[in-house]
Order: sequence, then C-alpha cells, then structure tokens
Amino acid sequence: MRQSFKKLIASLYDPNISSAFASSSKLITKISLASCHISFLKSCRDACVTPKGLTLKDPIKSTRSQSIICKSEALLVTSQLTHHRKAFALLNNEYQLFMKLLEDTVDPLHFETISHLHETKAHYTMHTSLCKHSKKFQRLLDNNGIRSESPYKACFAHYTTTQKILKPTISGPLRSTRLASNKSSTVVNLSEEILTTAEEEVLNLGLKFTPTPRRDPTLDVASRVQSSIKQLPEEVQASMAYDVGNLLTTTTSETTPDNLPAHQRRALKNLQRRSERLRILPADKGNSIVVLSNHQYD
Repeated sequence: MRQSFKKLIASLYDPNISSAFASSSKLITKISLASCHISFLKSCRDACVTPKGLTLKDPIKSTRSQSIICKSEALLVTSQLTHHRKAFALLNNEYQLFMKLLEDTVDPLHFETISHLHETKAHYTMHTSLCKHSKKFQRLLDNNGIRSESPYKACFAHYTTTQKILKPTISGPLRSTRLASNKSSTVVNLSEEILTTAEEEVLNLGLKFTPTPRRDPTLDVASRVQSSIKQLPEEVQASMAYDVGNLLTTTTSETTPDNLPAHQRRALKNLQRRSERLRILPADKGNSIVVLSNHQYD
C-alpha cells in the first residue's frame, strides 16, 4: 500500500512544514469557495435579484415601501460582495505566505506535487460549488419571472459530459493530479520523466547560462593557473602568477550575488542528479531545448 503524501511530508520535514502544508490545503478550499461566492453575488447584483438569505419582508406592502426594500436588498448584496472580496484577499495573502515557506523549504518535486494537489483541489471545489450556485441562481431568475440566459452556462462550456472530476485527497494514496498546462515553453521534453516547473525555468535560461558558484573558486582557479603556466618561460611565469594573484585577491565570489533563486537552485541540483538518465540538447532549429532519455539518444 502506498504511503499517503500527507504522511510522507510529515516523515521527511519538520512539524511546522507539515502544518504549513495542511493549512495551505485548507486555505485553497476557502479561497475557491470565496471566489464562487463573489461570482454568485455579482450575478445577483447584475440581474437585480436578491439571494434567499438577504431578502427582506415588506410589512406595509406599499409602492414606496417596496422601493425602499428593493434598494435595501441591493445594498445588502453589495455589502456582502465587499465582505467576500476582503475575505478572499486576506485568505489569498495567507496562502501565498505558506506557499513561499514550502517553496523555500521542501524538495522541488514535493513542492510541484503540493502545487498540483492544490490546483486539483481548487478545480474540484470550484466545479462543485459552481454547480450549486448555478441551480440557485436559475431558481432566483425563475421565481422573479426573469427570462435571461444564466451567466453560469459559460462557466461549464469547457466541461465535457463524460469528464469525471475526482475529489482530491492528501490522506489516502496519492492520485495523479497533473493537469494539462497551457503555458508555452522553449523546453521540449521527449523523455519519459516529468520535469517540474522549476526545472523548466532553469532550462529556459539557456544551455550557456552560468550559475553563480556556491563556494569560493579562488583556490581552484589558482591551482589551475599554476599548473598551466609551467610551460611558459620563467620570467613570464613570475609575471603571470603576480597578475593572477592580484586579480584573485580583488575579485571574490562575495561580490557576486546569486543569480538563481532558491527553488531554481534546488531544481538545478535535481537536474544534475538525473544527468545519467537524461540528455539535454539544443534543438536543430530555433531556440528550443530538447530533453531526451539516454536510450532515445542512443
């Protein structure tokens, strides 16, 4: 039986990382629900209908009282819409903080899995919530005698009748959560292995890109220069050694900032570990980079 991804994260990382993963998973559900509430209230406002929970009774039932009730209900809808927009912004900010912590801490492959789990969970939550809101909104239109096409029909245009959207889980065995990506990329992956987003970002920098060294290369450069100038005349050797020594003492790695963020640095290491199985080559035409398995290349 496969280990659940939630237990895998708990076994590999500190409790605060496991807690951040669980919290971000809950937040993505709340964010998706808040987004659906905003869409529903905007549709109600635009159609001049009031949701059941915001309707007001008219005890007088006069023309003037009905006008006041209608304006009051419209204000309630606007107020509720503002509330959900503020809640959405707060939840989204909190979610981004958790995701930044996870991105800087966990392995790139694990972070990619977390991102896909959240994406799938948001996709499922929004789909189920939109289905409920679509029915509620259609009932409101029918009850108010409004004959117009529901804006929710456009939301489901991309769903096929045979498509089954599975409920995601982080407790049971991990299902495949990778969704089709529409992002254009100069990286063409023809191998059987899956590249993470961070790995594609690194490859998109180009095969000639040189990352900043993580350790001071001064000693390594000095030893190589020393071995190379032995073939030169003695007077040239002394002059060359003096010039190189001055250059190395005035130029250190501390003056050069890192040109890769943390998640791309981890992705680069992961690509280096997979170098025995993969071949990364420039395409024959264009600026694309092709990723092949060794057996495909041979």
